[in-house]
This record gives sequence, C-alpha cells and structure tokens, in this order.
Amino acid sequence: MRSFCKGLWLLSGILLIGFGIYALFHPGATLVSLVAIAGWGVLISGLINIIAYLGMGRYVLPGIGGLMEGIVTSLAGVLMVSNQYLLAGMIPYLIAIWMIISGAIRLFSSISMAKQEVVGWGWVMLLGIGAILLGIVIFIRPLFAAMAMGIIVGVLLIENGISNLAVWNAARRMDL
Repeated sequence: MRSFCKGLWLLSGILLIGFGIYALFHPGATLVSLVAIAGWGVLISGLINIIAYLGMGRYVLPGIGGLMEGIVTSLAGVLMVSNQYLLAGMIPYLIAIWMIISGAIRLFSSISMAKQEVVGWGWVMLLGIGAILLGIVIFIRPLFAAMAMGIIVGVLLIENGISNLAVWNAARRMDL
C-alpha cells in the first residue's frame, strides 16, 4: 500500500505538470475550458493526497497537512468542475484563495518535515511561500489574472506538480 501511495504522488505530480504545460501552450483557450482542465487536475491531486494519507496514516508526508491540503484541493476541484460557467468570472479569486491556503499548509508542513529532518523539506517550504505570494498577486490584480489565466493556471499546476514530486522523492528516499 505504501508504494501504491508513493506512486499516487508521482502520478499526481506528472498529471499536474502535464495539465500545466497544456495550459501554457494553449493560453487562447476560453476561461471556461481552463476552469474544466484545472478543475480536473486539482480534483485528482486532492483525491490522491487524501488516498495517500488514508493509505499511509501517520507515515505520510507531510502528515495531517497532506490530508488537509487534499480536502481543500478536492473541494476547489469539485467547485471548478461542477460550476464552470458560474466560476469563470470568479476563478481568479478562487485560485488566489486556494493558492494562499495551499501555500500556507505546505509552509507549515515543511516545518514539520524539517523537524523530522526529511530531505527536500526546503523545496516544499519554498514552493509554499511561492504559492502564497502568487495567490496574493492574483487576489490584488484579478483582471490582469483573468487576461493571463492560461499562463497563470499553467504555472500554478506545474508548481503544485513539482511540489508533489518533491514529496514523492522525499518519501522514496525515506523508504516509507
């Protein structure tokens, strides 16, 4: 079960990076399409975090923070997938809030990882801080964010994918 859960982190990282690259190379796609693409990527990532936590219990990195992020991320994904037209105008704000919460959880989780001397905790911390800063920028400039949504969604998905790969790598090195 543990290697299955580690494989889910790897899969999640690869999927998010793939969705992110797609969004970067198709910035002219409609905002509604981006909501659907990002929503599925976000939902899958959140569910994988929840499954990994439930499958590995206390051994999962980054602990309860992974479960909390999985729940928040899954809820964001469900909202994005189920209300594409309604959320198209609200997406910059929702992404900003999601990134700030997700970044804060990653930041606190990285502190826990550092106390356990887990290799790669610094990357999780750096990516958490980056997510918080990017969320603040999006919240302050939502119109700019809406115009550049393809690029922003691509970067956010790639950032979360890289973070999931960092957690997968740490779990692999620790042989959890």
